[in-house]
Amino acid sequence: VSVFDITRGNAVLPAITGNGLVFPCGAAVDAHGKLFVLDCGDASVHVFDTAHGNAPLPRITASGLSQPGALALDASGKLYVTSSDDNTGIGSVFVFDTAHDDAQLPTITRGVVLGGTGMAIDASGRLYVADDFWKGVGISIFDTKHGNAVLHRITGSGLTIPMGMTIDASGKLYVADYGAVLIFDTAHGNAALPPITLPNGAFGVAVY
Repeated sequence: VSVFDITRGNAVLPAITGNGLVFPCGAAVDAHGKLFVLDCGDASVHVFDTAHGNAPLPRITASGLSQPGALALDASGKLYVTSSDDNTGIGSVFVFDTAHDDAQLPTITRGVVLGGTGMAIDASGRLYVADDFWKGVGISIFDTKHGNAVLHRITGSGLTIPMGMTIDASGKLYVADYGAVLIFDTAHGNAALPPITLPNGAFGVAVY
């Protein structure tokens, strides 16, 4: 995991290596400095304490977690990890409570199309999951504050290969897609806004 000090001209800091990392494919950090690194190679989440020299903490694993593709962390410490099973055609989102010893919470299975290549969660608890582009293009939405209720799904609007996602404080959802960053106004019915076109596509996106 590469580390940069953005307060000092993006100075390169010592990378985080070892601890069995195979194929890191996503990361999130909480308010206490715990770094969660999704490893698509061993279907687990590696945890590091960045406040104490990036010391490795116990990994997060679960029976049935397969082919993870994205993770998201909410303000309360709930960690969401996508899972796919090509044999059954079932997609799901595993949930862990990182504020309480990484306890596993009920898995989200309703309304999940196979896969999960990107994920974001907003301040109101709405979870957005980009569906695997081989099995059905779209963004599934769940209300995590109300039993993970399935909300209206985003489709069309230029979605082809949705990957990384992020959402800003105003509710604009940014989706890294093939050839563009697509933008949806989640505060106004997920209305599609003018995209940001890119010559070579995008795999991730961030806003500040």
